[in-house]
This record gives sequence, structure tokens and C-alpha cells, in this order.
Amino acid sequence: MNDPFRSVLTAEDEFTVLDDELLESNAVHRDTMPPMSTRSHTIPPRSNSMVRERRHVRPGEVVAGKYRVERRIADVGLATLLQVRHLVLDETATLKYLRPEARALPDAIGDFLTGARRLSQVRNQHVARVVDVGMLEFGTPYMVTEHPDGPDLAQVIRVRGPLPLAEALSYIVQACDGIAAVNELGVVHGGLSTENIFLCKGSDGLPIVRLSGFTTSGAELSDHGTAGTGMLTAASVPSALRYLSPEHARDPGNIDTRADVWALGAILHELLAGTPVFEDKTVPGLLAKIVADEPTPISSLRDDVPPDIERAIWQCLQKRRELRFTSARAFAFALREAEAIEREAFAPPSQAPTPT
Repeated sequence: MNDPFRSVLTAEDEFTVLDDELLESNAVHRDTMPPMSTRSHTIPPRSNSMVRERRHVRPGEVVAGKYRVERRIADVGLATLLQVRHLVLDETATLKYLRPEARALPDAIGDFLTGARRLSQVRNQHVARVVDVGMLEFGTPYMVTEHPDGPDLAQVIRVRGPLPLAEALSYIVQACDGIAAVNELGVVHGGLSTENIFLCKGSDGLPIVRLSGFTTSGAELSDHGTAGTGMLTAASVPSALRYLSPEHARDPGNIDTRADVWALGAILHELLAGTPVFEDKTVPGLLAKIVADEPTPISSLRDDVPPDIERAIWQCLQKRRELRFTSARAFAFALREAEAIEREAFAPPSQAPTPT
């Protein structure tokens, strides 16, 4: 019996059919787009007026015939994240969909599906699984992932402030493992922040990091999600803005996996300092600082951070991406190596055997 909550389209031919269906549906609304395949489709075309009317889904609505919307989590570029509940399984999940205005961007739907297909291949304990992909009633694609059951790092920092060094390193090394697994499949997170890194309970009862909120298309990176806003408020600007790399701040379409390395370094800095690397009351001011200002050395904020850890954070936060670690795995290796050196330096001297 098929599990409706895990209806992931993982077979290549299934994704190809879905790609064609969604792209042809998109062509109905864009006069400039050439006609697609003439094969019959199960998704009927929607009228332009219907697409224009449905820009947001409201709490309480049922979408895709099986998910009841509980709340809107955030808008990320031209995508929206929702917390939903499966009507049959009574399971909470995260649903992301492209808003209709994303159709104005070339290849938005195709990129979304390509990213969803790649994410569905990830099998890593630190990455929330893709469990469903499809088309919403008003003609835009969606992707559903597991909703991590636990607090995010932003909540942890608000309650506890700066974390102990070993704990912060443990969380970031785990996050590096998840990011590396996704990056190696050609997907850039692109919006990594303290609000999409969750602390869940592992099978051994210990905290385990789980990542969510991956971007799957350029539409989610467009405009930094800040159109029409000047002030940094939780309601208008995604928290990920504080973790944007300089190249992302300049041009959202010009990022690679090293943008995720920057974000990991910025998050480790915040876990240790209790405050973001860069802050400002306005979006332009914040972006200007990210592009031009040097981060405050973590050693000036607390005195228990070893020099090698500080150097690793500094390397992540280089303005020129070619000077950063080449991957999340390289960053994690540097952190583990620095931690091992520190433990050895402060280990008590071994006792020589007593002569007999």
C-alpha cells in the first residue's frame, strides 16, 4: 500500500513527466513561452485571473487535497514556507511553494523541480527529508519536507545566550555534514540561518542537528525577500539576510557552495558571541556592512576560543570566496583538528610507570 505522505517522485521518468506537466501549465500563463509537448496532462490549465488572485495561502486552508495549513513560516524571495498537517497521517510537515509572480522568472518552475529532485536523493541524518512534490490547485509547484521536531538555534540563543565552546562546535560540525551532503549533489542551501538549523532528539537521546529550508530555485534567492521594506523586522525580512555572503548580497544569482561556508562561519560566530556578526536597523545598511566591513574577532568577545577556531571562523568570513574553505567538509575538518589540538594541549601529563 502506498504511503501518501511519502509520495516522493524519485524515479527519473516520473520527474520527467512532472517537469513537462508543470512547464506546460506555466506556458499557459506566459505568452512569451513557446508551446510545450502536446501530450495529455492530468493538471488542467488555470486562468490568468485565478493565478493573480491566489498569491498567499491562509491558515486553515487545505492545499494539494491533503495538507491543512497551520501557519505561514516565512516568505523567502518569491517562495513561501508553510507549516502544514497531513489530513490522513496527522503528521506535521513543512510545505514550500512558488508564488505565482515567480512565473515571470525564466525557468523558475524547472529549477524548482530540479532542486526538489536532487534534494529527494539526500539520505543524511542531518537533513530533513523531501516527502512529497507536486502542483498546487492554483498552478504553482510545491515541495514538502519533514518538519524537524525541536527548537531551532535562534530559539536556543534567545533563551541561553552564548553557548559553551564544545557544544557550539558540535552543532556546527553536524550542520557541516548535512550541508556537505547536499552541496555534493549540486544544491546550494542559499538561505542557511539559525532559524532553519534545529536541535532534535537522536535515537540515543542526545541532541542531533537537522537542517531545513533549502532553496531549490533562483526565485527563492531573488530580491533577498526584502522588496518594499527598509527596516529589519521579523515580519518583513527573512532571518537568513544576516547570514548572506557578500556575493549573495550583491547578486543573488551569483552564488555557489562557498556561500553556505560563509553562513556556517557566521552562525558559529553567533553561537559563541550570542549576537549576529553583522547587524543594522535597515536592510541597505546591513547589506553594506556584509559587503564592506570586517567582522569583530570572536576573541574580543570571549576569551576561551582557541586561536585555531578563531582562524577557521575568520577564513569562512572572507569577502572573496576563493579565500574561504572550499567546502563545508573542509571547514568541519579544520574545527575538529583545532579542537583535538586544544584537548591535547590541556591534557594532564601522563604518569610514567613506577620502576620495580
